[in-house]
Amino acid sequence: MRRLVWGSALLAVAGCGALISLDAPSYVPSDAGAVDGAPATTDAMPDAPPAPAKPERLGPADDGLVFGLRADDDYLYYASFDRWSLTRLAKDGGSRLDLLPEGGVQEPTSVWLRDGFVYYTAYGAGDSAPFRHGFRRIAVDGGDPLTIDACNTFFSAAVETDRGFAVTASCGDAVRVRRYERGVDGGPIVTTDTAPDTANMYAYATYGWSDDDPTRFYWVNAGEVRVIAKDFLAGASATTLAAAPAGAGSFLAIRVDDRVYVLTKDRLLAVDKTTGGVTVLASGLENAAFRSGIALDATHVYFTQSLGGFVSRVPRAGGARENLASDQVSPSSVAVDDQFVYWTTAGNGGVWRIKK
Repeated sequence: MRRLVWGSALLAVAGCGALISLDAPSYVPSDAGAVDGAPATTDAMPDAPPAPAKPERLGPADDGLVFGLRADDDYLYYASFDRWSLTRLAKDGGSRLDLLPEGGVQEPTSVWLRDGFVYYTAYGAGDSAPFRHGFRRIAVDGGDPLTIDACNTFFSAAVETDRGFAVTASCGDAVRVRRYERGVDGGPIVTTDTAPDTANMYAYATYGWSDDDPTRFYWVNAGEVRVIAKDFLAGASATTLAAAPAGAGSFLAIRVDDRVYVLTKDRLLAVDKTTGGVTVLASGLENAAFRSGIALDATHVYFTQSLGGFVSRVPRAGGARENLASDQVSPSSVAVDDQFVYWTTAGNGGVWRIKK
């Protein structure tokens, strides 16, 4: 097995313009309407409200079925499932770097950022090859990928500085979680498997999003939120934290913070990490049976509605849903920073943003 070294390594301004009354002259002579030598005055109209923000497409490229969007301070990173590529794009769209050009990674399934590296998983049925299936990483500035695991059918991963976790079908065997750790003084990879997870009901490789918190690793299958402690022993079994409510449809995306936020075909759910209790934050959504996305900031949950064409948000504490963008062509992944919401559109290979 190859050695793993875990690395360490515009602003769109919406102005408010003052409206001037059509009856007010643009120039007033010095003696017109003056009182005791004072200049004439007119009542000022209030400032107009700012124009609603509009979506802005970043870059002209059509990258196909794009998803897996991640963001750092300066760049966006995303994969294309059908173009077999991995791309870095400046947040203003001004520069683009093909970390893995078309054909560089067969059917990628997830993207993760950590310590100056992009970690990615891939499906890619067929004999082992540097571009096919597996769990790998590449520097954010490009270079040669490093293979962490060349096993087939990887769904998703989460990465810490010194270890990583990935959901895999283990070279055609039952679905399971693998943990990868750096050995002492940068020694060889140590891989620890859970027991075969027969409760997983994956329908296709683009299912299986995962996320983590400091102590546990979480992932979703077609109808459950699954969880396991990060310090699991070999042969340990994962547990079900929550099942999809009746009629909710398949789980499509997951993000973990104070609660576990899960997107289904028609609902956005918040799952209590201790009790598994489910709160519906939004319902009546329009998602197709492929990957959509969730992102979090301090106050809101952002998500895409792939079938309805919406990019939306709802307060974490619950409240009215707000559609930030509509008429998008199969919006998929979403990411946020302090100023913007970013998303990909799988229907036309686009990357977009809108000011919060």
